[in-house]
Amino acid sequence: MSGHEPTVIRPAAPSPLVVSVPHAGTLIPDAELHRYALSSEVLAADVDLFVDRLYAEAPALGATLISTHVSRFVVDLNRFEDDLCPSVVLGSSRNTAAGYYGNRGVIWGVSTRGESIYRMPLPREVHAERIAAFYATLLMLSCSPAPPSMRPIMRAWRRSWSGRGRPSALRSCSTPTACRRLQRRRTQTPETAGPTSCRAT
Repeated sequence: MSGHEPTVIRPAAPSPLVVSVPHAGTLIPDAELHRYALSSEVLAADVDLFVDRLYAEAPALGATLISTHVSRFVVDLNRFEDDLCPSVVLGSSRNTAAGYYGNRGVIWGVSTRGESIYRMPLPREVHAERIAAFYATLLMLSCSPAPPSMRPIMRAWRRSWSGRGRPSALRSCSTPTACRRLQRRRTQTPETAGPTSCRAT
């Protein structure tokens, strides 16, 4: 499962801003498809489609743009590496601390519609293989609070911008909202460090 590194576009004159798009990818490797109880078409309904295109001009404005073409249902790059659930990954334990999602952790077991994603729980080695193949360290720059393994990297990143402005990371996701005419629609939502939308002002 190699060759699926994130796309990193650096501007010619960079600023201390990184825009990460962790959920726009749709790719589920052929070798993994047999594990899924849901079709790739059904899973694609939970993808943040085209958010990477919305931010395509970010490098022209000085921001580094990071995205991935791998589906969040292979590995969610906006979760902590140890965000697991025993009903999803065999032999794992669930962390109930803030910022952990359990059956919608780094490997989702339940879709946003409440449907089981896999035919059966995944072996622990599958988690290890996916982390090694797909888990992009740079995308975790937008995860707050930073997991312990990321803190030295983030400190080094901040030091590299010393005297040139405070480094910032923008996690670019979309969230479902109600609509009278449509059952669900997607709205681009700049987020705070928590699970709430930023104020309009």
